[in-house]
Amino acid sequence: MDFYFVGKLFILLVAFADFSNADNEYDILLFIQQWPITACLQHEKNLKECYFCNNAFWNIHGIWPTKNYPGKSPENCDLYHPFNERHLLSIKKELSCKWYNVFDKKIENFWSWEWQKHGTCAMDLPAMNSQYKYFQQGLLWSKHYVIGNILMSKNIIKGKSYSYKAIQAALTSGLKVTPQVMCHKDKSGKKQFLHEVRICIDKKLQLIDCHGHVSETNCNLAIDIEYPSV
Repeated sequence: MDFYFVGKLFILLVAFADFSNADNEYDILLFIQQWPITACLQHEKNLKECYFCNNAFWNIHGIWPTKNYPGKSPENCDLYHPFNERHLLSIKKELSCKWYNVFDKKIENFWSWEWQKHGTCAMDLPAMNSQYKYFQQGLLWSKHYVIGNILMSKNIIKGKSYSYKAIQAALTSGLKVTPQVMCHKDKSGKKQFLHEVRICIDKKLQLIDCHGHVSETNCNLAIDIEYPSV
């Protein structure tokens, strides 16, 4: 018997098993929607260089299993369920205009990244124990929690600037829970743009206040936040 070969095989199997059973503990889910214009500005792109399926709507960034702040959240939890575009054929058209990458029209790469890094860590939940269910859940939430409509209903409109307090109050009134509001700051630090709204959801898929689970915001509370338009 080739004991050297057996030994090497054993080491590889153990390493693979350890990686595929990585720490996937988490406390909540973050459902993240982003304002695509700000996402483009964040990477110092001219708006003409970015892809917008519909620049009137917020798009989905992801569903991220997350540990309570300041814990390190799980990533890449399961190698045994790699991304397969065929599982999304029935919802691909809708996904293409709601869960996309403003920098790359080949959105399958973005879906693969989000599934492998974040989606595989939520597979312990029956509602998200498959690739199809994970992405379908994002679509369902995007229909229930329409960030642009919530802001508009409270007179937070594109092309103007508002205090963090006003934006958070509008979102909290519409969602009935406090979300996490994220900004992109320009190099000068004197301007900031509304970037993401992150809704906190428990493992029973019920909305909860983000306070006490994640940091309040990365926005500078001392200056207004621009909600940019094209």
